[in-house]
Amino acid sequence: MTIQPISIEISRHERGVRTAELPVDGGVRFGGRGQIAAKYSRYARDPHGYEPHATTLDDVVACQVKATYGRVTAQAVGQREEEEADGCLVIRSVHVHYRVRIADDNESVRAKAGRAHRFHAKGCPIARTLGGCIRITTDYEVPRQ
Repeated sequence: MTIQPISIEISRHERGVRTAELPVDGGVRFGGRGQIAAKYSRYARDPHGYEPHATTLDDVVACQVKATYGRVTAQAVGQREEEEADGCLVIRSVHVHYRVRIADDNESVRAKAGRAHRFHAKGCPIARTLGGCIRITTDYEVPRQ
C-alpha cells in the first residue's frame, strides 16, 4: 500500500473565512454561504462586509463530476440535514446527473455510454472514500442529435 502524506496549512481570517495552502493550487479561500453561513457565522447575520465562499458540500459535489473535455456536462446536487441532537449540518447525499454528448449518434456508442456510467463510481476515489458515509447516486442522458 502506498500512503501519500498531505500537508495543508490553514489560516483563519476575519468574518469566518479561511485560506488553505494546497500543495499544487496555492491559497484557496473557503468559508460559508447560504444556510451554512447563517448557522455557523455571526457575520452572516450581519451581511455588511460578509463575503460568501465555497463550502465542503460544494467541493464534494464538484469532485463527483469527471473531466471529459466537454463531452460530458453534469449537474450535481447535494443534500444536507441538521442533526437533531446537536444541530450540526451533515452532508447526507450527492446526486449527479450527467449529460453525455456523442459525435456518432448510434446505438453502439449509446450502449458504451451506459456501460461507462454503470462502472464509473467503482473507479472514482472520491465516491469510494465517501460512499460509506454519504449516499452518492447518478443518472445520465444521451440526447439525440
